[in-house]
This record gives sequence, structure tokens and C-alpha cells, in this order.
Amino acid sequence: MLIAEIIYEKLFNRIDEFYSSRGSRAAWLADALDATLLMAGDVAFNGVREPFANNIRAISRHQAGPPFDRLNVTTARFEGLMNDHGFLVVAYAMWHAATKHRLIVGSLNSLEVYLRQNATFLSEDDFH
Repeated sequence: MLIAEIIYEKLFNRIDEFYSSRGSRAAWLADALDATLLMAGDVAFNGVREPFANNIRAISRHQAGPPFDRLNVTTARFEGLMNDHGFLVVAYAMWHAATKHRLIVGSLNSLEVYLRQNATFLSEDDFH
């Protein structure tokens, strides 16, 4: 699927090229959130959701500072759910990081709705 390949290339393979400055970390998270919402809303992406989540985790482990530190803390909190719900855990971690860092992204509200409907392991408190 071409769009998945383009997303993969930009967010993972060429991260330094596209997001080289410190301020670009927020841009990376915004783009990753948009890609997550795209994948969440289309069954054609079912086969790439888990690899996408694994790549988000791998990138966040090798980057320092916000928003990656928040991604790492949140995914670690749900480590036991990664095998069965990796995409949802990472989607929530990205939503949480963007919310905590007050990142204004149009996809945040839509992603929250998706998470409330599909991530049944989350409680109401997780959204505050």
C-alpha cells in the first residue's frame, strides 16, 4: 500500500531529514497522530497497524526529551497489553503526549473518540 510506505519513509526512515530541529519533534508527533487516525479509520490498514505501533515505540526509545519521554512512560504503563492491543496503546500514548504538551492538532479530538470506542482497557480517568 503506497500511502503506508510513504508514511513509513517519512516518520521512520527519514526522521532526521524531515524533523531535524528540536521544534520539529512536535511536527513529528502531529504527523504521527494524523497517520494513526488515518490507519484507525480504514480497514485497509489493518495489516500495518501493529508494525506502525512497533516503529513508533522504537523511534521513541531512541529519542530524548518531549514528546518521546511521555510516549515511553505511557507505553510502559500498558506494556502488558502490547501484544494484543499495541496499536491502541501507542495511539493512546501519542494522544496523551500531545495533550500533555498542549499540541494543537486537528486529529486529537477524532483520535480521542476512536480510543474511547475501541480501547476498552482505558478508563475515564485516562482521558483527564
